[in-house]
Amino acid sequence: MQNNLLKLALISSLLSAQPTLANDDLSFPASGIHTLDIENQDGNVRIEGSQTNTFQVTLNKIEYKNCELTTERKEGRLVIASKSKNKIFGRETCKLDITVKAPKQIDLDLRLGGGDINVANIFGKFELWVGSGDIAMSDTEISHLDLRSGAGNVAINGYIGSGEIKVGAGNIELSYNKNPIEGLLDLKVGSGTTTISMPNSAKISSKFKSGTGSLTNELKDSPDAKYKISGTSGTGDMVIKKI
Repeated sequence: MQNNLLKLALISSLLSAQPTLANDDLSFPASGIHTLDIENQDGNVRIEGSQTNTFQVTLNKIEYKNCELTTERKEGRLVIASKSKNKIFGRETCKLDITVKAPKQIDLDLRLGGGDINVANIFGKFELWVGSGDIAMSDTEISHLDLRSGAGNVAINGYIGSGEIKVGAGNIELSYNKNPIEGLLDLKVGSGTTTISMPNSAKISSKFKSGTGSLTNELKDSPDAKYKISGTSGTGDMVIKKI
């Protein structure tokens, strides 16, 4: 009997020493929040806009040991930050998937070490920095975009008023759901193909520099265009297509 009790105590001790891997569901009022600010060392981020006055956050801890997680409202921002407590070792253990249901009108400030980003039905100004991972956006209206990715594909369906996209290695696909009006879109790709689809009536001007690629512009440049597209690539073409 005593041996059985000792075994049970040992098992209980071992189980309690394991990191907790479970979903955390959190809710924050949207009043006074203009920016969703996410910093995630490793893991995917999904953000979906809807007619809501709250932020519904789900945190899925996939591999989470010796990690630090912060969720707070700060100076008009909803901040979600996940990182290793050990600044030198153990970075690979902080893997967290983040899902947020947010109001449609919100600015995004996202910084990921590694992981995919998926954004749907959000209107605002976007700043995204990703070490490696694919970025996909649908039904988005972006007033200004600052996107930097070390490696991964970028696909955006919606509208970009102006911005800069820098990708080390990966393809860029942009599809506009309406004519751009005025602005500059600057695209820089180390290795990869850039494809931009726009309505047939869109007026643009374009320029492109590449080590080995070429520019194809089905829309042709308009002399009175106020929307300018500038592309640069080490290797890879830029194609502007009619929808």
